[in-house]
Amino acid sequence: MMLETGILLGGNLARVGINHKFVNIFAHKNKKGNRKSEIVAWLIYWCITSTVTLIFSSLPLNVLTNIIGLIFLAKKCVEGISKSIFVGVLIYFINMGCDGLVYILFTRYVAGQQVEIFYSILTVILIFVAEQFAEKVICMKDEEELPNPIWGVLTAIPLSSVVIVYAIVTRILDDANRSVVGVIVCGILLNNLLIFSLYNSILKLYKSRMDQQILERQVESYMNQLKLYQKSQEKYHSLKHDIKKHLGVIFKLLENQENAAVTEYLKKMETDYGIQEEYVRTGNKEIDSIFNYMLRDAKTELKKLDFHIRIPEDFQMDLYDLNTLLGNLLENAVFAAKISKDREIYIDMYMEKMILYINIKNSYGNEIKYRKGRYITTRSGGHGIGLKNVEKIVEKYNGLMKIQHDDTYFEVHVMLYMERY
Repeated sequence: MMLETGILLGGNLARVGINHKFVNIFAHKNKKGNRKSEIVAWLIYWCITSTVTLIFSSLPLNVLTNIIGLIFLAKKCVEGISKSIFVGVLIYFINMGCDGLVYILFTRYVAGQQVEIFYSILTVILIFVAEQFAEKVICMKDEEELPNPIWGVLTAIPLSSVVIVYAIVTRILDDANRSVVGVIVCGILLNNLLIFSLYNSILKLYKSRMDQQILERQVESYMNQLKLYQKSQEKYHSLKHDIKKHLGVIFKLLENQENAAVTEYLKKMETDYGIQEEYVRTGNKEIDSIFNYMLRDAKTELKKLDFHIRIPEDFQMDLYDLNTLLGNLLENAVFAAKISKDREIYIDMYMEKMILYINIKNSYGNEIKYRKGRYITTRSGGHGIGLKNVEKIVEKYNGLMKIQHDDTYFEVHVMLYMERY
């Protein structure tokens, strides 16, 4: 009896270790907790599940304990409660499906009954095979965070599978239909294993969609800059055509010592020949196009737009990264400022000793929510989502990002190390 108990506890410990590997397939690469606390949490899970198996032998309690435990443990490694529920339920059903397949096909198992140790070990091996399959299939670990509705749809598959298999085992299974039930459980298990492929495909599709949006914004910013260039050329030719007449008027005013009139006349020329939509002209076409596109309506909708951009013309940065970084920061700032009472934006961007500094400060009127180390928002594309994308770029360049806010202003400081780029 002691030997059997020891083998069962060892087998359950091996199962816990495999489930830990399962969770890490979905783990957020930057969500690093305390290693010791993580080990303790998984050992507590092992103790609880082993106790339920050995003492209570209750299938409903076993299902409930395992699902809750796996969701809790997944939450420590992945981003978001929706994803945690999906990961916890899916991994539990893989365990449940492997158990059911072995017990139904190779034993006379009935609900709540203990099975021989050999078959418990066989299920652990089968779960390990499933985990190895999942590792091979999911090749886009932590590429994108999917919207909550998608997690809901994905979670519905393993959750319904748990309910169906539980109902089959407790209500339908008997010696007469054991083979048929085994085939059904095998089919449900295979369908859930295919979720890993579905999950990977959805990640690819979602990333492709995000890339397409970035590309569209790049194209639109270049088109906007091209229009500004064309307007600049038209203004230049117009000024060239009329310059003699303007100089004649100015010289006449100067002869008459009408300095105020000269100033007024020059201001009118600046208004007529200036490009009102061109906010930034650094000589770097990527920087200019992004700023001029993202701020194209800002002057008419904001009370104050103050910016200082000091970037060398030969500044180089991956265009996708640059557009993601500046696009999200500016989009968030403009949106928040437009609906605020003060309607103000302050921008400072410069290079110093191969370090890129960006500081964007904006007034805001909507409520800022902060939960578990992350800013969240009720608006798609707002500070929460945009800043998550910015964080990825900051991490890529081994940079730093600092966020601060008071009752009036929201401010983001970004520092990127550009030596390698």
